[in-house]
Amino acid sequence: LPNPRLKVLHRHLCSNPSTLPTQIAWRGCSCRASRHHSPTTTILAAAPSSQLPSLCGHLVAARASATLSEAEQKELADLKRRVVEDLSGAAAVQLMYIGDRLGLFRLVAEACSGLTAAELATRAGCHVRYVETWCQGCVAHSFMETEPRVPDGAAILEDGVRRYWLTAAQREVLADESSRHFQCGAAQLFSASAQATPAIIERGFKSATLASGVSWAELGPDACQGVARMNAP
Repeated sequence: LPNPRLKVLHRHLCSNPSTLPTQIAWRGCSCRASRHHSPTTTILAAAPSSQLPSLCGHLVAARASATLSEAEQKELADLKRRVVEDLSGAAAVQLMYIGDRLGLFRLVAEACSGLTAAELATRAGCHVRYVETWCQGCVAHSFMETEPRVPDGAAILEDGVRRYWLTAAQREVLADESSRHFQCGAAQLFSASAQATPAIIERGFKSATLASGVSWAELGPDACQGVARMNAP
């Protein structure tokens, strides 16, 4: 919640779930909240309309949590954490697939002193803005390392001069296809499977028989190559 007023409201709702209002109708929002001028609705009225849907989602979530037992709330928190971790893993598959497909991991691994995003983009023949974002994502997922500060520790480095590199372990898993720890083949397979999900739904789950389905050939070369690379000696 970037708006400070929304942060105040979120803390208020989480710490006082019993004070949740019952009816809100403001700026076209159909959520339930109070018609009375409580601190909650005052903060709501001060919030930009673009943030209302997110805010109302927090209202509903807080209301639902208030009705759960302590054990159910713990189960809910554990499940939500696992789901968020799984979604983070889905993003990681994209980063791995892009880095493997474009040779970005290999290029960074070959550079003894690391590379800036601009240097990597030039060597790979890619747009620097996309490469920069990819590098940042890889650092967030611990797929690459970077310099957090300038040598004197005075300031954060700008992305244009920040260098990226791979540790020995990262090279084994992400850049060295001869390593038994290499995992990009799995990312290649999962990416192909994700792209085929609509066909799997329509011709698999919704099919009256098992005769149709989606063949390996229809999954495309990435699926077959990914399996082969996963099982390479």
